[in-house]
Amino acid sequence: PFNGADLLASAQAQRQFSTAPSAGATSALQSFASNLDARISSGLSQYISNQLFSTSASGASGSGSVMVGTLKVDYTRVDASKTVSVTMTDTQTGETRNLSYPLGLFVP
Repeated sequence: PFNGADLLASAQAQRQFSTAPSAGATSALQSFASNLDARISSGLSQYISNQLFSTSASGASGSGSVMVGTLKVDYTRVDASKTVSVTMTDTQTGETRNLSYPLGLFVP
C-alpha cells in the first residue's frame, strides 16, 4: 500500500497521448520534475514504513524524524493503541499537518 505514488508516477510516465497536447500541457521538464518528486516521496514513505514496521533486529525504531529540504517528517508508532502518528512540517513556512493512522488488527 505504500508504493501507490511510485506506481502512479510510473503509469503517468508511460501514458501515450493520441491527440496533440493542449496549450496548458506540462513541459517535459515539468513532467520529469513531477515524476521525480513522486518517486522521492514514495521512497521516503517506504523508508518511514520500514522504520515503523520492520521485524529485523536492525530495522524498526518505532519513531524518528526525517528531513528532506524544508520538509520535516516526525513519525511515531504507539504500540499500545496500535496507532501511527505522522507530523509533517514545512520549516520554511511553519505549516504543519498531522496524520494519525489507526492500524487495529492489521499490524502485529
